[in-house]
Amino acid sequence: MPVFHDRSGITPIVATVLLLLMIVAMSGAVFTFMMDLQERAQDDLLEDMQTRISTMSLNCETDEISFRVRNTGDRNIDASSVDILIYDQQGSLTMNPITEDWSDKDFTEAGASDRVEIDLPQSLVEDDFYLIDLQFPMANEDVRVGGCLAG
Repeated sequence: MPVFHDRSGITPIVATVLLLLMIVAMSGAVFTFMMDLQERAQDDLLEDMQTRISTMSLNCETDEISFRVRNTGDRNIDASSVDILIYDQQGSLTMNPITEDWSDKDFTEAGASDRVEIDLPQSLVEDDFYLIDLQFPMANEDVRVGGCLAG
């Protein structure tokens, strides 16, 4: 009676290597899925926390800027350290950012608005066009107040 040593199946070493490769591939897929899920959840949270601010009635004098700020969001605003950025027509900063503490202003509360006046440390050039941006603490982006001619 002949003895057959048919080795048509896979060896235990090859089976172990294939099993490990499948485990590594599945782990990578799960890791990628979890990272994507976490990133989307974080983006949603930041979007929900984003303060909504609108500005209007911008007035530029050579030594003072004034405008109305309205908190159109449903959260109070941290306005303890607001940077005011003033750009010229070419998009360059005309002076160092001006930092103001507006924590006592009405617009810090959800749904409220208030007028803001800023005394400039240096004069703007009369009849030149300027863009005004605000940077609030913990905000993801600048708030564009608008553009105006100094005068």
